[in-house]
Amino acid sequence: MFNPSTYDTHMLYFIIACFFVLVSIKSNERTSAEASTRVVNSLIYFLMTQAITIFVFTFLGMLNNSFLLEEFSSYRIVYGITGAFMGFLNFALPYYLFTLLGLYIGGKHLFYGIKHKLIFMLFAFCSIFYWIIAGILAFQYFVAPEQVSTVLYNLTIMVPIAQVIFFVSCIKYLHLFMRNILENSFASKPAAIFIEVFFIVSPILSVPISNYYFNYPIIFSLLVSFAFVVQIVSQDRAISVDFLTGLNNRKELNRYLKRLFEKQSELDHNLNIIFIDINDFKGVNDTHGHNVGDKTLIELSNCLKRTSGKLSNCFLCRYAGDEFTVVLKENTFFTVENYKSELQAQIDKLNSSGSLPFALSVSLGHVQYQERFTDFEEFLAQADQNMYTKKEAYKASKSLELNNY
Repeated sequence: MFNPSTYDTHMLYFIIACFFVLVSIKSNERTSAEASTRVVNSLIYFLMTQAITIFVFTFLGMLNNSFLLEEFSSYRIVYGITGAFMGFLNFALPYYLFTLLGLYIGGKHLFYGIKHKLIFMLFAFCSIFYWIIAGILAFQYFVAPEQVSTVLYNLTIMVPIAQVIFFVSCIKYLHLFMRNILENSFASKPAAIFIEVFFIVSPILSVPISNYYFNYPIIFSLLVSFAFVVQIVSQDRAISVDFLTGLNNRKELNRYLKRLFEKQSELDHNLNIIFIDINDFKGVNDTHGHNVGDKTLIELSNCLKRTSGKLSNCFLCRYAGDEFTVVLKENTFFTVENYKSELQAQIDKLNSSGSLPFALSVSLGHVQYQERFTDFEEFLAQADQNMYTKKEAYKASKSLELNNY
């Protein structure tokens, strides 16, 4: 049988645990302008406020169970106001998430387009309606707790309906957000799909399947879990991304290739690795300074990003120093040779822009997957060797040009 006192006790411990999780996320946050960081930071402040409100409301309920404080009008005022505020925060949470994702992921402000305006109008209308009903109920509870209108209470069904609409409106932005966060993360593809589906579907289902008493902690805990998962993935990506170019680093490349070699279904002759090395990069640093050297690395990484475009089977990495790696799965419409040609076109465009005080050139070597490669280290080493063969050929041709001159 349901015991309100036991429920309140467990809820109190649960909220305290969630609050410390939020504090931990906030204390470990990275100062970053990334959209994911901004979304989570803003969401954490909202969730902390909600946690404090739920804690106070639950604690007041526990006190009433122990000391029958409901007989005192001052207690009923505090309890009624706290409950009304807690209910409103729970109602506003999905709309707040919608506005955050719309701003930082969709790049759309509060009143952008008909959809955003209609959702805002729905939120404004439901908010006014909620506070009118909550005010009447709070007054009735203050005057005579036993005479609180169940009819008015049942009218608040409009609130969870609006919540479902807000969560559904978040689907597109949440999908883009989760895809960006989980892409090339430590999570396997099936795990990434499960995480994305879980955080998209669960909030929508939690509203209609839970009653008033259980709705608050379910939605609250889902959003706390969401913030925690995003932080874990973001921290992992922070140590897996090259700070200068924004590309994946060598650690992440090894993990990506290891994952491919663990699944035989991912290995076929369409899988290729391209190794790229900047020619005469030491001379660039010696002649123009390290600032220009850093700019060169950034410009080449931008060329790689533009070449890769929207290719879904393309993994970019700054391997070490001036060496870059591209893991590419060919298809009928885009081959390795297409990639090389497009990359050279991007480099030519960069050189013609005059952005660098010299003409950038690179040496490329690539290897196609063969069954003889028993592990990813051997596969990677062969691509590296092929690149150095090309680089030696470049040096030999430059030397010959100088001798002829």
